[in-house]
Amino acid sequence: MPRVRNLSPGRRAGVCDRLAAPVCYTLRMEILTLRHGDNFIYLLRAGPGAAAVDPGAARPVAEELSAAGQSLELILLTHHHGDHTGGVAELKRLS
Repeated sequence: MPRVRNLSPGRRAGVCDRLAAPVCYTLRMEILTLRHGDNFIYLLRAGPGAAAVDPGAARPVAEELSAAGQSLELILLTHHHGDHTGGVAELKRLS
């Protein structure tokens, strides 16, 4: 995933691809709620790529990214509990 660029106050945060500069994308964060409702998966989207934070399940991430035509570039984990890591192996297989 491209690096995050720090911008001055009052400007929108964006992501710039070093190889394709000056192409910049708006960084968007979306929250997916898992079926049982007490855990969340965060998607960070920028242009054609995305990152998943704490993907407790693979299906919601895969469906969202497929519908948007985006690819999973990065998986971030805040800790090792199964409700945060349950989707990692399948997402790695799908990516």
